[in-house]
Amino acid sequence: MKKITQDFRTGARRAALMLLSAALLAGSLSGCGLRETLEKLAGEGGEKENGQTAASAVPEGDQNGGTADSPAAVSAASEENSGGGFLEQLARNPLNADKYQDNIPDEESLFRNAAADYFFFNQLTDEEKIIYNAMKTVAGHPESTEYHKRMEITADPASDAFKQEVNRAYDALIYDHPEMFWLREGSGSFTYYYLDSFHLGDRYTVMLQLTEPYQNYQAEMTAFNSAVDSFFSDIDTTQAAPWLALRVHDKLNSLVSYDWELADAVTDTGSASFDLSYSAYGALVADSRGDANTALCDGYTYAYQYLLQQVGIPVVRVTGKAGKSADDLQPHSWTVISLDGEWYETDPTWDDIEPDLNSGDADQTIVQAAVSDTAYWNRVCHYMYDLTTEQISNYTADDSYTYYITTDEYSGYAKFLDDSVHIRTTQEEGEAQGDTLSWLAPTATGTTYTYDFLIQNGG
Repeated sequence: MKKITQDFRTGARRAALMLLSAALLAGSLSGCGLRETLEKLAGEGGEKENGQTAASAVPEGDQNGGTADSPAAVSAASEENSGGGFLEQLARNPLNADKYQDNIPDEESLFRNAAADYFFFNQLTDEEKIIYNAMKTVAGHPESTEYHKRMEITADPASDAFKQEVNRAYDALIYDHPEMFWLREGSGSFTYYYLDSFHLGDRYTVMLQLTEPYQNYQAEMTAFNSAVDSFFSDIDTTQAAPWLALRVHDKLNSLVSYDWELADAVTDTGSASFDLSYSAYGALVADSRGDANTALCDGYTYAYQYLLQQVGIPVVRVTGKAGKSADDLQPHSWTVISLDGEWYETDPTWDDIEPDLNSGDADQTIVQAAVSDTAYWNRVCHYMYDLTTEQISNYTADDSYTYYITTDEYSGYAKFLDDSVHIRTTQEEGEAQGDTLSWLAPTATGTTYTYDFLIQNGG
């Protein structure tokens, strides 16, 4: 009998390092996952001039604080600090007062997210939440760098403690808000400034603003929001969450194609720059080359996360590595979702299986028969759906996923799945890569809403 094995999709990655004015952060760009090289900020590296400090990320390729077009990548405030308290300075210079008050436009942001709760936001300290909210507010109006948000904090802005708070707030914002994918493109960074000569008791006044504007804000976010509206146009969003999550999963995977071109390019070169395939935009609109609904695993994951957020289903992105065994691992991302208070792991990328229909005659007979068997093939395309962490960590493909065929002319079987592992990023691994939070994703222990249960009960 002929045995056919359909392999998984995975991509290779190469660690990439970028020296920022804030810190040396490690990032990874891969065909299957993009570990964001975040342009996080901290006070270190900022220039001091007249008692005021500004900090900004150093552009890639320039690790000495300058660029070819300017003597320094960090600019300092220009108002005079001639002594006296902060309020006295503002009274003497009204322009100073404007710089230290909120400046946020009234119009509604094109970034929208209906999630009732954000997992990583809830992992932050109260002060980190203040920074997170300020970043979210400023990033919500990215068409200009003139907008700024005031923060009252207790950590000294020049301290390592504040740097850590900024990094954790940034990570949480990125992981909670797939719609803000542009922040991961490299141009999405923040600048903050403060008067180091003044603070009230144990509180400092710090102002936050974007370093660069989002040039394609109107066009990309209009297209993204339209795509999301279209996605839900034929889905009954009033149905119970376990079945609604299944509908979203299935429609997403019927819509999206895996970006083999980019995955192969990353494998060949060992490196990659940011592409919209790594984002919810790539999955729901198009990748950076204009290919519609094309994504790598981060794109599938962020899209599934964002879509579930819009219908009120708690969901968290999980990062780690996956492969056929612990000796065959590649960077990967997937999701963990909450249904009736229990967490379940789902990997939409691996569920999007593309059978080889161009093999030899005998093989093709088996493959086409298996794909045509709707009940069987649907189970195959949900083998990574609603599992426990223990199950997905060491997955065993039992015999129920083997397809047998016997006719007068031919007898054989096909096995489309192999045993596999999904290994989460540990705290030690995450922190070594500049990742401060992803390893906090909840553990999945839910066993009720398996794919078989959903199908048998109205799925």
